[in-house]
Amino acid sequence: MDGSLGHFKATLQRKKQRAEKKGNRAEHYSSKPGQKVEYNFPKLSKDELEKLKEKIRLDSKRRKKKQIIIFMIIIIFSSISLYFVFN
Repeated sequence: MDGSLGHFKATLQRKKQRAEKKGNRAEHYSSKPGQKVEYNFPKLSKDELEKLKEKIRLDSKRRKKKQIIIFMIIIIFSSISLYFVFN
């Protein structure tokens, strides 16, 4: 009986903590639905913006190539290991 009471009390405590955590939102969220949130982004010229976009594109391409290489290595390794297992 004590175990179930303890479990019940712990459940109530967790529920209370979740409710408190939900109420403590970060400051940058708008409390009113129609109010816009102001972000502090730096202002960039067109040239700087294009350079930034190009850098992001290059990083994305490198990341995709890396993922493809890793995927191919895994496929090759698993194929070789299956070949040896079933022979």
